[in-house]
Amino acid sequence: MKVKLIKIDDQGRLDFSRKALLPKPEGWTPPPPRRDNRNSSKHNRPFKKRKF
Repeated sequence: MKVKLIKIDDQGRLDFSRKALLPKPEGWTPPPPRRDNRNSSKHNRPFKKRKF
């Protein structure tokens, strides 16, 4: 079975994909890039601030 190494994280773990090597269907186009909102300040807080 052939697999592709996708990434190695900071802890040295390996991420493989078999699906990445499968042929794409005819007429397939990649989706547009996604916006990454994970770094916005509202997502960094684990809990909502309470007003007293």
